Amino acid sequence: MRLSFLNEEKQSYNIVSTHWEEPIVYSVNIKEKLFIPHKQINTISYKAIVNCTKDEEQSIFYYRIEKKGLKINNKKPQNVFDHINIRIASILNVLEFKMGYLGNIDQLLNFAEIQKKWIIERKKLIKEYQGDSIDKYIRLINKSMEEEVLFLKLKKDPFLINYFNPYITNIQDEARTITAWDFFLGNTIFFKIIKEKQTLENSLINMVHKGEDIMSFEQKKSIISALLKKKWLEDNNQDKKVEAAVENEVVYNQEIEKIQQVSTKHSLFVDSQKIKSSLITIKKE
Repeated sequence: MRLSFLNEEKQSYNIVSTHWEEPIVYSVNIKEKLFIPHKQINTISYKAIVNCTKDEEQSIFYYRIEKKGLKINNKKPQNVFDHINIRIASILNVLEFKMGYLGNIDQLLNFAEIQKKWIIERKKLIKEYQGDSIDKYIRLINKSMEEEVLFLKLKKDPFLINYFNPYITNIQDEARTITAWDFFLGNTIFFKIIKEKQTLENSLINMVHKGEDIMSFEQKKSIISALLKKKWLEDNNQDKKVEAAVENEVVYNQEIEKIQQVSTKHSLFVDSQKIKSSLITIKKE
């Protein structure tokens, strides 16, 4: 993992993972609020057990991430699709990645194991559940379990995208950006940092950033199209202004060389009306 930024002297500051003797346990909470057509709140929580080893010669990192205790809306599954989604999520409970020095996920190492688990679980789901909507859903999930598709999907997982790349600096052109999740289209939005603050207290570095979106015209148009398709906007409102905002905070412990906490708050607006927001927190136990 690498977090970097330019200080007042225009020097780079790098936070680089080292070999971990013991895994680290993080509490992960994802809270999404939908404001139209009516207010709705959804939460996902789990424990993430993270282990890291390093190839000293090649500066390559190997991460093993295990998720435990998944909860949706802090309660037991309420319907068939909740049950199915939890069972599908269990197939991805253990992920093993090879990562480069810059924190880029280069390869999913345990795909073969995941694929075997999915083949077994898919047969069970088909046998246990009937209905056109469920069959269609399982076929859709099956396509997402193809190696290339799954790899791209996992790279945009809320935990991975916030833990490994909460703050990226391009030192060459000084274009400092934050990466956040696109609620509607499953892509990412890049935010130009417009405000930042850094403090040091004892061994903790606290980095706070606010950003404004630098979405393309095509991406904003796609968001409007998604809102129209959901009937959250009327057809005559397709030219409305789309904006997104992000606030990101990273707390890093210099003494133990570990991420202490990450939080990212992301909001989406159409003509200044808040459409949806999320708060992702990752906290070391």
